[in-house]
Amino acid sequence: MKKILALILAALMLMSFVACSDNKNDPEESGDGNHAQIEQTAEYEYEVVVGDNIIITKYNGVYEAHVVEIPSEIDDRKVIGIGDQAFYYNNAITGVVIPDTVKTIGNYAFAGCSFLKNVTIPANVTSIGNYAFTNCIALEEITLPSALVTIGEAAFYGCSALKEIKFPETLESIGKIAFWGCVKFTSVEISAGVKTIGEQAFYECSALASVKLTAGIESIGDFAFNKCAENITFDAPEGSYAAEYIAENY
Repeated sequence: MKKILALILAALMLMSFVACSDNKNDPEESGDGNHAQIEQTAEYEYEVVVGDNIIITKYNGVYEAHVVEIPSEIDDRKVIGIGDQAFYYNNAITGVVIPDTVKTIGNYAFAGCSFLKNVTIPANVTSIGNYAFTNCIALEEITLPSALVTIGEAAFYGCSALKEIKFPETLESIGKIAFWGCVKFTSVEISAGVKTIGEQAFYECSALASVKLTAGIESIGDFAFNKCAENITFDAPEGSYAAEYIAENY
C-alpha cells in the first residue's frame, strides 16, 4: 500500500512540474512582460523596448542601389538603436544616414554591405558593436560620434577603402582586430581618453607609417601594429605605458 501511495505521489509531482515548465516557456501565459515584442512595417522590423522605444532588427527595403535614411520614429515610437545584423550583407545600400535618436549600433549591424560608401553616425551614439562594419570594402569615410565610448571587436575589419579615422576624446576602448586590414590608413592619432587597444587592432594596415599614442593608455594587446608600414614611427610620452610597450615590441 505504501509503495502504491508513493508512486501516485511521484506521478502527481511530475505532472505538476511539467505543467509549471510549460507555463513558464509560453509568452502568452507567463505574463512576466520580459519577452521581446517584434513588429514590422513595409521597410523595417523592430523590437519594442523599455519606454515604448524601438530597436531596428531588420531592413526590408528595395533591392536596388540606394541611400537609406533611417527615420527617427516608426509607428510613433522613437528609434534608439540599430540591432544586431539589421542590415547584414545588404548589397543594395550605398549610404546610410542614422538619426540623432540612435545611441547604439549592434553587432554585425552593417557587416558585409560591400557597396556601402558613406555612413553618417549621430553624435549620441556611445557604442559600435562587434563586427558592425566588417568587410564593408567600399566604405571610404566615416565620422565617429563625439559621445563614442567603445569600438567593438573587428568593428571595421577589412574596410580596405577607408582612408582615415579620427577618434573622439570620449573614446575609451578599441576592440581587438578593430581595424585589421585598413590598408589606406597612413597615420593614426589615438585620442586622450583611450585606455585599451585590443590585440591586432591595426594589424595589416600596410600603409600605416605614423602612430601617436597617449599617456592615458593602460593596455595594448599583442601585435596591435604588426604588418604595418616597414618604416612605421611611434610618438608616445616618455615614461608612459605606451612608450614601454613600443620599446619592447617595435
